[in-house]
Amino acid sequence: MIWLLFSFLSLREEGVKRGVEAKRAWEKVFSLHPEYRKFIRNPSRNLLEKITRTKGPDTIKVLVIRVEFQEDTSSLTTGNGRFKLEPTGCPCETVVVMNEDSTAYDTIIQRNLYYDPPHDSIYFHRLLEALRNYYLDVSHGKLYIKWKMVPETPDTGYVLPHTMLYYGDPDNWIFGLFSLLKDAIAAADRDPIDIDFSDYDAYIIFHAGAMWQSNPWVGEYDIPAVYVGDAHLFFGEPILANNGTDTITDGIIYAETGFKEDGTVAFMQGGLCHEFGHQLGFLDLYDTSMETMGCGGWALMGTGNWNMLGLVPPRVSVWHRVKVGFDTPVVIDHDTTGLVIHWAGSDSEPRVYKIPINSHEYFLIENRYTYMNPDTIRYADPCTARVDSNGFRVWKDNVLVDVNDWDVSLPPDINSGGLAIWHIDENKIKEYDTLNMINAGFPHGVDMEEADGIQDFEKDFWWVEDIYATFYGTPYDVFFRGGYLSEFTENTDPSTEDNTHAFTFISIENISSPGKSMTFDVKFKRSVPGFPKELGLPMDVISPVKLKDGRILQGTFPGIYFADGESLFSLEDSTYSLPAVSDVNGDGEEEIITADLGGNVYVFSPNGVCLARYKLGGSVIGSPAVYDVDVDGKKEIAIASNDEHVYLFEFQDSLVLEDGYPVWLGQMVWSTPLLYEHAVYVLSGDGTLWRFDENGRKVWRKGKESLA
Repeated sequence: MIWLLFSFLSLREEGVKRGVEAKRAWEKVFSLHPEYRKFIRNPSRNLLEKITRTKGPDTIKVLVIRVEFQEDTSSLTTGNGRFKLEPTGCPCETVVVMNEDSTAYDTIIQRNLYYDPPHDSIYFHRLLEALRNYYLDVSHGKLYIKWKMVPETPDTGYVLPHTMLYYGDPDNWIFGLFSLLKDAIAAADRDPIDIDFSDYDAYIIFHAGAMWQSNPWVGEYDIPAVYVGDAHLFFGEPILANNGTDTITDGIIYAETGFKEDGTVAFMQGGLCHEFGHQLGFLDLYDTSMETMGCGGWALMGTGNWNMLGLVPPRVSVWHRVKVGFDTPVVIDHDTTGLVIHWAGSDSEPRVYKIPINSHEYFLIENRYTYMNPDTIRYADPCTARVDSNGFRVWKDNVLVDVNDWDVSLPPDINSGGLAIWHIDENKIKEYDTLNMINAGFPHGVDMEEADGIQDFEKDFWWVEDIYATFYGTPYDVFFRGGYLSEFTENTDPSTEDNTHAFTFISIENISSPGKSMTFDVKFKRSVPGFPKELGLPMDVISPVKLKDGRILQGTFPGIYFADGESLFSLEDSTYSLPAVSDVNGDGEEEIITADLGGNVYVFSPNGVCLARYKLGGSVIGSPAVYDVDVDGKKEIAIASNDEHVYLFEFQDSLVLEDGYPVWLGQMVWSTPLLYEHAVYVLSGDGTLWRFDENGRKVWRKGKESLA
């Protein structure tokens, strides 16, 4: 009987066509009207920063407005402008179970997934119950949606002044969508119950008719299911209510159904959760430029709202969940073995790990698991029961309102999955978030590392061969023992390289088999024990230098030098100079020679004691050079300055100029001198290369063209 209880899993195969057709239609619309991008599905405010705080979950209060249109008989729209109050089909169907020899074994009554119940107020309340349950679940109890629905009549909505054709004209969508929002608010404002719009954080407009996306080629004037924002920019002022005391700037426009008269089927739960995600401030993770798929069905804000034809949307992406505080990642920045990670729906933590790559890139790791409660033996006759619930799903009044875990719609088989590894680029996100295009072009801002190496989500959409794998993903997109990859390293495909294709030397290894809990190891092959060190100061162009005793010397622009992360000494001014390390006093120890923008040249002992300082006539941009120029067994120090001179010193308990120095070049010098036997070479600001001997005499000069 198990096939009976999960029969709707076959819907995985049927959503691709609807989603692909909608994607292509959106591409056409945006190519004709690129200005639409800033209004449609582009979050205009972060609702989660302003929600009502309670002792339990954070509560979002939603005003839900049901509206109908002036009646019409146009073939360009679905329905006649009024809510469909007559059901379509029968809530149950009889299935004949066959023996292997094709003879009848049994007959079973099961739920008809394609039954469309009356669209009365109970129906809409059940859809909202599904929305509430979804976010309560994926937020781990942190977000609760509370709503009030108007009008309070059971069967009818407010009647707007125009037909559906007026609001759904594809050549003027933005005007139509904002006008629908404005007219719906005005209709609710006229209700004698006297609605205080300021009591609500968000607004959902349910309207008569079918959503355009379920089949863009049937009912071309059907209205898109979208979130629209920044009404004040479109109209020049916000939408006003209560005599101008309440202002509304955004809302969700959503149809009563995804079923169309040609037999098209699309369920409402996925799209409603997706558009409400925009209301919360979530960005799209599909490629809104329509060139690639983005991240497929692994995330609600990707194409996951179409999973199972929209009946069971998957979880919000791990990047969104971390961003809004639904999940808190554990940061791993050193070699660690035996890391345990619980599945995304677990009440136990950790559920997410974060591995930094550089200052703006990192990996997020989660365990995605298609959990189905094994307790699925209870059965209710869908022909008679208002509530049909078992350990897996809950139907109320023939509307699916809850499932045991929403990730059951993901590509892996039931009770299977693996590690989903996401490569996050905050620079890409920061640059494109205002356009809602963080996964447009390359690199993606939120990129799923597809373990099978095929990169379905990054293929040019028009060159896709396996549309199912590209639109939804495959079980082998995740990492697990027994899958395509059980490790993620610099040598795998995909690899752990950063978005400049530089090696990160990060390895995620020893990934376990799929389960509600998984384990893995992390190795940082680029680092030695005790590193990296956090200095907290900018290093600019100054590279690290290894001292004789093995310590790593690192200068910083403010002039503070560190050895193995501990402060060693400070200069009087900022610096760009790379320190030279050499024995200049013959004591067998390496001294540290450097300079600063104040024109000071320093010699420090390995312990940070200042042994000598010399003030030049100008700032030093370059670095000192050390060599035994006159071959007398003692090393000299050469340095150039913006006072247009090059200097050559010998250390004699202090810095003493060699005879003939400094030498005037007549040009500022930013370069570092080069020392060789009996010669000092230096490049001046006009592009001239000079050679002097150890006594400061010019041997030759070459070049006239400025290299500055």
